[in-house]
Amino acid sequence: MLHFKSNKQFNTLSEICLGENKIVEKILLHLDILISNKSFFSRSIVKTKGYSPAGILKTLFILPFLSLPNIASIYKSGMTLLTTAGKDAFYELKNNNNINWRKYLNSVVKKFVKTVRTKTELPQQQPLQCFIVDDTCCEKTGKRIEMIGRVFDHVVHKYLLGFKILLLGYWDGKSFLPVDFGIHGEKGTNPEKPQGMTKKELRRRFQMQRPEDSCPANERVDEYFMSKLENAVCMIKRAVKNGLEASYVLADSWFIHEPFIKGIRKIRKGLLHVIGMCSLNKKFEINGKSHTTKVLIAKHRKAKKTNRKLKLQYFTLYAKYKGIDLKLFFVKQGYGNKDNWKLVITTDLKLSFQRAIEIYQIRWTIEVFFKEAKQNLNLGKSQSNYFNAQVADTTICLMQYILLALLKRFESYETIGGAFKNSKQAM
Repeated sequence: MLHFKSNKQFNTLSEICLGENKIVEKILLHLDILISNKSFFSRSIVKTKGYSPAGILKTLFILPFLSLPNIASIYKSGMTLLTTAGKDAFYELKNNNNINWRKYLNSVVKKFVKTVRTKTELPQQQPLQCFIVDDTCCEKTGKRIEMIGRVFDHVVHKYLLGFKILLLGYWDGKSFLPVDFGIHGEKGTNPEKPQGMTKKELRRRFQMQRPEDSCPANERVDEYFMSKLENAVCMIKRAVKNGLEASYVLADSWFIHEPFIKGIRKIRKGLLHVIGMCSLNKKFEINGKSHTTKVLIAKHRKAKKTNRKLKLQYFTLYAKYKGIDLKLFFVKQGYGNKDNWKLVITTDLKLSFQRAIEIYQIRWTIEVFFKEAKQNLNLGKSQSNYFNAQVADTTICLMQYILLALLKRFESYETIGGAFKNSKQAM
């Protein structure tokens, strides 16, 4: 949740608590705000091994604060006083086909928004609200995990064994909230090695038998090979339907394609705009003629302007991309003669250059989320063979982050890293 780098080291919990003996009260108090035993799980989800699902979930919630990476570590570390339930109760909950984890994540987001609105004064001016979409690779070590395959990581430029998590984030003006996600795989380019796996590896993968009728688990499985562009649009539609309001969708160059832009523009009758970085290998239509970005840069570079506040040089063009009206900002950092131009596009034709860049910088909050969630909340590190458990663990991680965002909102701490260092002994 840090927006800027700093050399300061914050002792988070000592700042937000009156004392270390208050740590448990602080965490559980805000946890009870987001989750209630009466409403969180529907009555169709029966008790697991005699224990309430909400009670088991609360135990799973506090594991990162105790430096416990998984369920087994509860019993190995001697912290069995946390729960009287056995390991099977936790595993049965996470592997359940009928739990709609997306629904429960949405309920936590709604409670966060409602809590913030009731406990804070309404600002005089409506804050900027945005959806942010991005994906990240989650590397695994077990080849027997259900539906596991190899995916291409654009950061390290090689194929990794694991999944990709497509995440939809929401910026409400002060806090970043992870509001939806999908776990995706890649079919691969070699027909003889689907998902980059040999026939022997595919046979040895775990396969869970699911009911043929529609259930939440089957919906997640159906999304696995779904186009990430299509799924991103579907997630934004659900978020808008569930009451989240925004003006812009922010994305990097991988998402800036015709289906994604057109899908976003159809939401809210065109009131939702796109701002994103765009690759330089696309063609744009100006005055009825098609031009490559290289031609546009060579033709208009002399008309560039300088924004001294942002230390950027830029020039602006209006163009069409496959029938979509766009405003193009060709940007170059610094004042040298090197042609290191970047392209930022927006469907909001009234947006100024400086405002567009300031809004697009909000996209960095999702990168910070990925870093902090992986380091502190074990995002993507579940080694369960069950695909359902992968979905459950990811959902719990996102809920934990929302809990920390709520703590930050009302306790004014600066980083979540310190929230894990001093809590184990106190708990």
